[in-house]
Amino acid sequence: MDRLGLLSMSAMASLMAFTACDKPAPADDTDNTEPEGIEQTDMVEAYYVGDYYESGTGNGWINFINGDLVLDEETGEYSGNGMLLCMDINMALPSDPDFARLEEGTYTICTDETYSAKTWNASESYITLRKNNITELDGGITGGTFTVKQIEGGYDIVFDLDVNGEKFRHEFTGKISFINHSDEGAQSNLESDVTASGLTQGAMIYMGDIAMAEVADTYMVVLADDDYDLESNFGTGKSILLYLNVPMGNDYELPAGRYKDFVSLEETEAPAWTGLQGMYYWGTYIGSYYFHYTEQIEARIVDGDVTVDKTGDTYEINGVLKDGNGKKVSFSYTGELLHGELVENYSLAPGRAAKTIKSE
Repeated sequence: MDRLGLLSMSAMASLMAFTACDKPAPADDTDNTEPEGIEQTDMVEAYYVGDYYESGTGNGWINFINGDLVLDEETGEYSGNGMLLCMDINMALPSDPDFARLEEGTYTICTDETYSAKTWNASESYITLRKNNITELDGGITGGTFTVKQIEGGYDIVFDLDVNGEKFRHEFTGKISFINHSDEGAQSNLESDVTASGLTQGAMIYMGDIAMAEVADTYMVVLADDDYDLESNFGTGKSILLYLNVPMGNDYELPAGRYKDFVSLEETEAPAWTGLQGMYYWGTYIGSYYFHYTEQIEARIVDGDVTVDKTGDTYEINGVLKDGNGKKVSFSYTGELLHGELVENYSLAPGRAAKTIKSE
């Protein structure tokens, strides 16, 4: 069986972590498939983080991405052409944090520390723009406005911005679905039950006794479709992350059996033949999740029933997972599970397209 050089982690505190956003890095294999029902001018990543500034308003940001920008992580220089626009925004607190929405109207720069709704924050907003293999803009946004109009299936947003004395205008049309990274709600923006079909590849990483209770070991299992790179452990298609607790001593391969009763790592000893509920903290993912970034979907899993069978090197894994809103994710996978190795600095998204956590 192949050995897979998956990047991983050296301690639980660094499990499944997004890269920080000091230098945005659009991946060169980005899936720009348009969400159904509306023309999508840019790929979008949107995150909601609750009342981050303790101002009585909500905070989040949206990354608007197009083209084929690629960041050389060694030199810090871009190649290719395209745009990455990140706008850090303040909004009225949503009635449901799992489904934050943009209000219609004109958003102006926040010039004080009130963080009023329908303003944006210059300290966390920036742009990179390359045309004809030349960088035309690269830096913080220093002024201007953008105007939001709700349309069927999404938004029309017109940007009139200043970037260190340069004018920048852009119009976006498309779907925006915020991913809930606040401490509230179910941290899932699934609107209906889904079937994660087309899973064609998988990997397993032995985690050891992450609960430190000496009752079970844990495997991290990644199942994904073709639009996924197991070497970098990133893709914009469908993927499922499972943390499965096994009897201690199974340190080479995931044992066959039934895993049910997903438990919280914070509240239990995590016994064998269970799964771990998803847990997100400051860019770090631990436990079970469903991702589909082309459709702007992320679902924290809190319960499930997973069956693992094994014949030779071939695994058959079937399951039904459930988020905190009761929405179900059904899946089936048949194939090998490549072995991943534990090394430092495991990241869900090395070369990720934009800001995924707040600056420190």
